[in-house]
Amino acid sequence: MTHREFQVRVQQMCTARKLLWHASHQAIACHGKGLPDMIIAGPRGVIFAELKTPGAKLSPEQARWKHALLSSGAWHVVWTPADVVTGAVGNALDEIAA
Repeated sequence: MTHREFQVRVQQMCTARKLLWHASHQAIACHGKGLPDMIIAGPRGVIFAELKTPGAKLSPEQARWKHALLSSGAWHVVWTPADVVTGAVGNALDEIAA
């Protein structure tokens, strides 16, 4: 599964649960570099999701965002296509859905 196919799948899962989502493309602003791929919001929370294909690692900028978000108490996840198969993505989305 390509990164784009994976992102579309997560977007479909969000839409099916009536969650709001934003998928960032390439961040242009200096402070936006490394911003998580998706921001997903529901009535019971917000998830900042970095989507990675197998073998891909967080860049230093992505690691900074992850640390900053987690330090602030935000919900940050790094998902791979395997997380769709295991149900981890669906379970997390269900937690913030109505």
